[in-house]
Amino acid sequence: MDPAQLTMAAQQADATLAAQTTDQSLQAEIAQSRPDLWASLAANPSVYPDLLAWLFSTGDATVLAILQGARLTRPAPPRHPQPLRRRRPSRLTR
Repeated sequence: MDPAQLTMAAQQADATLAAQTTDQSLQAEIAQSRPDLWASLAANPSVYPDLLAWLFSTGDATVLAILQGARLTRPAPPRHPQPLRRRRPSRLTR
């Protein structure tokens, strides 16, 4: 999209689009021009890390609640299994 199309797409965006788009340029334009859609962007699982950090930095209470909730509901990173303890070979009695 050229810049004019991008601006128009952001102006026409709704909460569903903001929450689902994977287009980073559109995400950025929505963030810049549509503060009413910040919460939807924060809920978007495809939002890019720098935008996520910027949304956090806005201090918007709704955005912060969504980001904190998302962090709490994301699966925990996989734990590496503990190494198995080696058993000592049993002594065979003859």
